[in-house]
Amino acid sequence: MSMSDEQPWLNQLKVGDTVMIHTYRNLSGIKYQLGIVDKITEKKRDITVNGRKFRSNGREYTTGQWSIGDDLVEPTPARKAEMKLQIMRNDARHALSELYDDRNHLSDAQLERLMPIFMEIVKERKKERK
Repeated sequence: MSMSDEQPWLNQLKVGDTVMIHTYRNLSGIKYQLGIVDKITEKKRDITVNGRKFRSNGREYTTGQWSIGDDLVEPTPARKAEMKLQIMRNDARHALSELYDDRNHLSDAQLERLMPIFMEIVKERKKERK
């Protein structure tokens, strides 16, 4: 029995392989996570990744009628690049938030280094909007 006709790459999965989990409920804005295949059942009906159980078609088992399960997706170079950018955006958002919260404690030298960068980005964004 084939694990997945919709996602043929699932048929070649082995324990220890790296996969991506497409998550729908992550508030940080990061929609992909890397995972390692822990276990594949003998009849290839279940796949365990990072301790979480997925069906052979890549859909996560969920509990409850309103639960949204995540999906296993192939870790393509494009998805890995997208994930890297999502992580960078998230890190930038946290760094900017921390700077804003601590804005009165920036030294004059730090402020002088930051302002040209911020102003350049603001100018670029204004041009994009026109």
